[in-house]
Amino acid sequence: MRAAELAERIPGAKLFGEKWKGCCPAHQDLRPSLTFKDGDKCILMKCFAGCALDEICQALGLRPSDLFFDALDSDPQRRRAAAQQRERKVREVAAERQTRGRRIDALREADYFVRAREGLDISQWTHQKLDDELNVLADAYALLSSEAHAA
Repeated sequence: MRAAELAERIPGAKLFGEKWKGCCPAHQDLRPSLTFKDGDKCILMKCFAGCALDEICQALGLRPSDLFFDALDSDPQRRRAAAQQRERKVREVAAERQTRGRRIDALREADYFVRAREGLDISQWTHQKLDDELNVLADAYALLSSEAHAA
């Protein structure tokens, strides 16, 4: 079961970004207090009025184990393959976040480098020092420029 399927069991459930929100079936809810979404292995849910997971599941006619994505699959090979696929997806997302973080760090460093060179006295620099600084400065500008064009 996925969160979208669970939403069909909860009258008036609506999607907000990646989370669903609806009235909790375990208590008399006048305003939606139940949120739920797909996690890595199962549906994650919380009732902000304080209902326990067991109470919510019982009101929906479910067991907590039904919230796991591959709970109904009796084939151990398919469950294992699904678990491996989820693990790959988790690693891909982590790698993507790390790459994005490195890019942000590089942009931040390039911006700092450019700003730190404003008004710098270069009268005492050797030709080699000037060439080195200009090359690094050109790389920083190129990185910042490529990001500005990508956005």
